[in-house]
Amino acid sequence: MKQRIGIAAVTRVLVTIFLLGSSVAQIGCDRPTDNMCEDVAESIAEFSGSLHSLAIMPFPGDSQDNIVTDKLIAAVVQSGAYTVVERDVEGLKQLMKELNISLTDMVDPETAAGFGKMLGAEAIIYGKVRNWKTASSHVRLGKVEKGTILWAKDFPGIRLVIRIVLFAIIAFVLVIVFGPINYRLGRELYRNHVIGGFLLVAVIAFWFLVGQYLLPVSG
Repeated sequence: MKQRIGIAAVTRVLVTIFLLGSSVAQIGCDRPTDNMCEDVAESIAEFSGSLHSLAIMPFPGDSQDNIVTDKLIAAVVQSGAYTVVERDVEGLKQLMKELNISLTDMVDPETAAGFGKMLGAEAIIYGKVRNWKTASSHVRLGKVEKGTILWAKDFPGIRLVIRIVLFAIIAFVLVIVFGPINYRLGRELYRNHVIGGFLLVAVIAFWFLVGQYLLPVSG
């Protein structure tokens, strides 16, 4: 009887960790991208006095569903500093394909400026994404007329060690909080440090892998 109750308690805790961990891992992926896009929108606003229309190019290295590019477009539009001439990222990609221009070509200032001019924009945002889940990227604002770079910034992204610490804290808090509620499990964990330590490491490793490799980022 005691063994069945212990298994049920373990199951309840793991299910709780699974549900709450999903939200935590999702936030861990979403927030760095949101911060980066908001930073870009605020930083380039100072040039809106002389430049009014803006094109935002698809970023090489972005996710298949254009997470970073779409969030950046949304941030710039919400700021109200510029008129974004084209918001359909897939449409831009198709046009680039027809013109035989690759995403990596857009890293070049002259190529980016030429494409922006064709779209009728006065300025263009382009760059590259090294890791879309951690928002590690390099972003530039270029002037279409001369192809000059007006602003540039490198975003290192949230460090993996920070994510590990985040998941570790969440897992630890959940074990501490739900241990007393499931008192038999809590008593077993407190008495047997090997089991408790194994459970904690397993939860940390599991959610780190989920957040880093499996969990998609939603808009």
